[in-house]
Amino acid sequence: MVFLFASHLMAGQAGTVDAGHRFSASIVPSIGSQQLLNLNYQYQSRLLQIQFNGPLRSSGSPSKKAFQLQWLLQLQTGYSLYRYDPQSPTQKGIEAGINGGFILSWQDRYRRLIPYMAIHAGPHYISGRIKRQKEGFIFSDNFALGLLLRVKEDIYLDIRPAFRHLSNAGLDLPNGGINSLQWGLGIYYDF
Repeated sequence: MVFLFASHLMAGQAGTVDAGHRFSASIVPSIGSQQLLNLNYQYQSRLLQIQFNGPLRSSGSPSKKAFQLQWLLQLQTGYSLYRYDPQSPTQKGIEAGINGGFILSWQDRYRRLIPYMAIHAGPHYISGRIKRQKEGFIFSDNFALGLLLRVKEDIYLDIRPAFRHLSNAGLDLPNGGINSLQWGLGIYYDF
């Protein structure tokens, strides 16, 4: 809904993109847990996210404040620790997958501080004996509200809190789903 609203805002403006910054890449290690979520199971993850994104549409011009809509392609890999209840043993598993989606950011002409939100999903693989979720093929749905802080020309610190949901869309049982909050901190580069 937010992306529909933002694309409507940009439709009335010239669809310009800053030619000096065509594509971006980031590497963001993240820690996932269920802090702030009231759930009856325990799940933790340690992920490495490698992301590429590029422009789709921008409002305004590079010399003014502007919204920018970008495509996103993200690789995620890592491991997870899962406990069905406090008495059960901890199960360790691996996770790997690829996500596609969109980023909506707000940028001023100085590009010192860039708030953004991202939504992306894609196929993944998980292993481990998880009672809530069948191991194997699964989907990862992600929503992030992030902030880019410029460190040097074209280099940013990427602060990325996110919500992540894993499930197999009911293709196999069990399909209880796994929810977590991801806390990421990484490096973002415009080229």
